[in-house]
Amino acid sequence: TLAYVKRELLDFFHAHPSISGAPHLSGTDIVDICFTSATELEFWVKTPLDDNASIEEMSASQVMNEQYWERTHGAVRTALEDCMIQLDRYGFHMEMGHKEVGGLKAQIDESGRMTHVCEQIEIDWQYDHAVQAADNELFVRTFVREIFRLYGLEVNFKAKPLIGLAGNGEHTHLSLAAVTRDGKRHSLFAADDQHKDYMNGVGYGALMGLLKNYEVINPFVSATNDSFNRLKPGFEAPVLLAYSASNRSASIRIPAVTNPKAIRIEARFPDPLANPYLAFAALLMAGLDGVVNKIHPGDAMDKNLYDLPPEELKDIPAVASSLEEALNSLEKDYEFLTQGGVFAKDFIEAFINIKRKEVERLNMTPHPVEFEMYYA
Repeated sequence: TLAYVKRELLDFFHAHPSISGAPHLSGTDIVDICFTSATELEFWVKTPLDDNASIEEMSASQVMNEQYWERTHGAVRTALEDCMIQLDRYGFHMEMGHKEVGGLKAQIDESGRMTHVCEQIEIDWQYDHAVQAADNELFVRTFVREIFRLYGLEVNFKAKPLIGLAGNGEHTHLSLAAVTRDGKRHSLFAADDQHKDYMNGVGYGALMGLLKNYEVINPFVSATNDSFNRLKPGFEAPVLLAYSASNRSASIRIPAVTNPKAIRIEARFPDPLANPYLAFAALLMAGLDGVVNKIHPGDAMDKNLYDLPPEELKDIPAVASSLEEALNSLEKDYEFLTQGGVFAKDFIEAFINIKRKEVERLNMTPHPVEFEMYYA
């Protein structure tokens, strides 16, 4: 994917020197393209065998944001700190670990042991080359699970392990840079005036490619039946196909940064059990389609979508409501994914068949009536 996207972008910029992305950069001077990616890993932590905490209590706590960015305590804090320290020793350059929106304060038994732990955590580490970023994701997931087990805790990476509460997202960041003949590196997304435009035409083209092709790439970035339990209205889930630089309610966000080299696109619909290689590949191919076809995404959604009444949302397209719906969209239109041999037709057809079997199994399985914690 990277080889094909790089080749296509170089040809495009050489043929259209004025559409080069970075301010005052001529496409004829670009000799290489660099890809930078990252993921934000969210997961739920629970003490094994304990009864689940009250759904009503956790829902109320979530609404009041009682847990978001709160200090962690006891075994959870020790496990989280150990994860950050050990992963940093492995060279992941850890940046932060913090509580997310879901959970409740744990209880303490007669022996001083924490019980009824049930809370949501996020950890982040340094961005890297796209392939390395995907490698890192798989390693970190395994490491986090094993470290927390050492402290008597179970972690869950499913998109919606707790029915009725916030799910686990995995916000995925994409950035492109051009290397010129003098060896300098330039952001391909940075605008002349970031406060006015947020990004340039190349950045907006890539962003619109994601929005336009979302239905087709959806099965690769939201890859399980459970992914669509998360993508429901409420719970701060990205359910509308819009982009924003001023709030986090849209499916795609342009993070507000002052460093032009840090300008990037943040896709908020993937979840932790997506295959990172397939997800990055699909996102990059969708973004390329938007750039080379010079698609404009329209105005950003500066209002918080979570606060708008239904009548103001009716013209904004929604994400797919089920894996079956997403697979139908992929089956109808995936030609852009096969360009350059990136996704083979046989592979896509086999992927669709496997995922349809997952849908069939779900349809044959009784749905849980009450709040339930699932273990992968």
